[in-house]
Amino acid sequence: HLKKPVVVRLDGGLGNQMFQYAAGLGLANRLGSTLYLDPRQYETYTLHGFGLSDWNIRAVVAPAQILNEVSKFRIRLGNRFPLLPGRNRFFKESSLAFDPAWRQVNDGKWLLGYFQSEQYFADARPQLLEEFTLRKPLGLDAASCMQAIEDSVSVAVHVRRGDYVTNPVTLKIHGICGPAYYQQALRSIEERIANARFFVFSNDPEWAQANIRWPAETHFVNTGDSSPAVDLALMAACKHHIIANSSYSWWGAWLSRSEQGIKIAPQPWFDDPTYPEQTLVPPNWERVEK
Repeated sequence: HLKKPVVVRLDGGLGNQMFQYAAGLGLANRLGSTLYLDPRQYETYTLHGFGLSDWNIRAVVAPAQILNEVSKFRIRLGNRFPLLPGRNRFFKESSLAFDPAWRQVNDGKWLLGYFQSEQYFADARPQLLEEFTLRKPLGLDAASCMQAIEDSVSVAVHVRRGDYVTNPVTLKIHGICGPAYYQQALRSIEERIANARFFVFSNDPEWAQANIRWPAETHFVNTGDSSPAVDLALMAACKHHIIANSSYSWWGAWLSRSEQGIKIAPQPWFDDPTYPEQTLVPPNWERVEK
């Protein structure tokens, strides 16, 4: 019996696409199946673009005959009505927490969801560390920033604002990490790490500069590069991490090869208490109240 392929429907920004890809890879490896991508969402989704092509990923977009088997409309129905006939084609996560039914999947599926837990792909970590590397060489600004990160006791700090502030729905679900969160996390690192040098990644650096008291050795990263993957690669190269409640900086911390690195994440992750987060932040990361 030839295993059916695993097809992962991509959705959201780069961090979300990486979670979806990683889960697909974890399942395809376990089943001995081929992994394919379904990026059709981005034909109409304007907030983010398909970002995985910046990485050295091995999986490719599903061929037309596979995509034609399941229309975007059929996926929307599968998402909304999981009990429809033919539902066994899909695996839809039951909530944002790790879904234990995942362990019982024994054939290829279309994956629908966000899969925001390393429990979906922890076994694939060595491969993900290889694949989530940049396909193209760094530009001059980014290369000199990378050199500074590698040559110092580097701490990545991600200050996420943008749609978290301007979009009322997003703000209500996620909330934002305010100055108090960053001051406490910075103090925690400074007390333990000598000669720390802080590299700040933010989509609102003016706000971050004006509202947070930064240590003397702080560098605001501006690579002049429009690719979110470049900043993520720089973040991952840092030795310690203070992240926002964002899947983007989650990956910056998770992809770090610095085994002894301190990783600080906000508590709670979501302001909306109906969103489960117990499997989202790895157990060895520290939490600071946001």
